[in-house]
Amino acid sequence: MISVDLNELSEKCKKNQRLFNVMFVLLNGCDQNCIHCYIPNHNSYGLPTQKIKDTILEARSLGALNITFTGGEILLRKDLFELIEFARNQFLRVFLMSNAYSLNETKIKRLSQLGIAEFSTTVFSMDPKIHDMITRTKGSFEQIYKNILLLKKYDISVTIKTPLMELNKYAYKQVEAFARENNFNFMTTTTIFTKADGDDSPHELQIRDGLHDITMEIEEILNNYRSISLSTNKEGIPCSAGFSNICINYDGDVWPCNSLMLKVGNILEGNLTNIWTNSVELNLWRKKSVEPISACTTCKLKGVCLRCPGMALLEDNNLYGCSSSAKKIAIEKFKGGS
Repeated sequence: MISVDLNELSEKCKKNQRLFNVMFVLLNGCDQNCIHCYIPNHNSYGLPTQKIKDTILEARSLGALNITFTGGEILLRKDLFELIEFARNQFLRVFLMSNAYSLNETKIKRLSQLGIAEFSTTVFSMDPKIHDMITRTKGSFEQIYKNILLLKKYDISVTIKTPLMELNKYAYKQVEAFARENNFNFMTTTTIFTKADGDDSPHELQIRDGLHDITMEIEEILNNYRSISLSTNKEGIPCSAGFSNICINYDGDVWPCNSLMLKVGNILEGNLTNIWTNSVELNLWRKKSVEPISACTTCKLKGVCLRCPGMALLEDNNLYGCSSSAKKIAIEKFKGGS
């Protein structure tokens, strides 16, 4: 059997502008009401099943190997398992991003049979009161906790994510310990996103005190989970968005990635193949994103800053400018000598 280094393959695809990852934001509907949610409305259940299938076939013909289904809450789509099975039949690796609340053992067993690559979910705290306070859904922690252990029972790879706010700013310690004990992957961040419509009210939830110590500690923790180095702005292609990754929103809009909401086309107006190859907006992004960013060139933080162009566009309205969120974290790292 031939062994393939997927990280190496991903880097080659990025360098050669070959599609490797495709993400579908299947819907914006959700069964929870998280206090920090960046989705302003929860009123769409997405594209027709057949349109998604047709686009999956296009993505596969363009070379895609990975497909991610996210939302909203994907388990609210009645055709979710049909879409997963269809993607698996195209020999795609399927990644799911879900709050896990609506899972049950029957569904989890089916996911195991379909051979999904990973199930990614969020645990805000190992304290049920804090977790449920953030989801604003009574009993959500107990339900999600039970389902995570069922995912483990059926040998499904799990990633647990913990966004940190003032309300749960030290929760990463217990959640990471839980992840480590169960051989789950773990991710955490102090970045709380502006809403997709530009409303920055979620920023009121951000960590107010102790950010420096938390930043330094989670940086050390996350180094144990990273298989490859994170991209910075110093040289080369800054990230995979639009180079080997593409995202398709529930309304058909196509973005370089789900964090970079730069419309480069719409699959209801044109097909994915044409967008990937001929989109003026996408090709302009590819050209300009590899050029030096004037705001970063002389910045003393550039060695520790993980600037996200999507965040810069959403929060600072400048795709090629400074990201205030990244700068805030970089300042704390710089203080610590990272």
